Amino acid sequence: MFHWVERYLPSNAQKYLTLKASAAARQKDSDAVLTNDEIDAIWNLELNGQSKLEAVRSVMVLAAEVGTRYSDLGSISTDPCVVAMNYQLIKQRKTGEDQIIVHSERVSSILTHFASGWPVFVSNLNYNSKFNKDIKAVCKLAGLDRMVYHKGRMQPLCDVMSSHCLRKSSITNKFLAGLGDEVIRRTSGHADIRSLSVYDKRSHSQIADTVINAQSNRLNVHR
Repeated sequence: MFHWVERYLPSNAQKYLTLKASAAARQKDSDAVLTNDEIDAIWNLELNGQSKLEAVRSVMVLAAEVGTRYSDLGSISTDPCVVAMNYQLIKQRKTGEDQIIVHSERVSSILTHFASGWPVFVSNLNYNSKFNKDIKAVCKLAGLDRMVYHKGRMQPLCDVMSSHCLRKSSITNKFLAGLGDEVIRRTSGHADIRSLSVYDKRSHSQIADTVINAQSNRLNVHR
């Protein structure tokens, strides 16, 4: 809004525009995605031998690392010969597009853990709703209760997390790490950059920080 226009607006109209802008910014800044620190908190959560939740926790972290849709998690091979490589390729059910699954140290550890086969909530897609409930339970145990804007109101993160949010988290964190669009697209399995951008949940401030960090790293290299 231009300043010369604001001078002629009624005070209540100015207040409305300010609140509207604030709400829009809040929605962008507070979408339901996990930070890398929160993913680490889930990974390091002590579950005292609760094998079911331990399995849920491992699959959550896997999904947050590789960004695979829930429907494609069971397509990821846990064969030791495949896991020994630095990546594998899967074909997505929804789009038919290939997705590169990068075998980071943590991803390889999780896949090795499930070498004998995926748990039923991964292999049977009818368990999606139950898996989402268990995701919320694990997030609550990890103390992930910061408030986020979700479906028109502020809610605790642990109450709104789902398998789809794990995919968004993976993609957003890759953007924040400064990875190129094409690398992110191929590791998320999107057909094009336009469809990928919907999953970019960075705030304006986070985008600015990414640019500043990249510029700072470039300057340090050339000193």
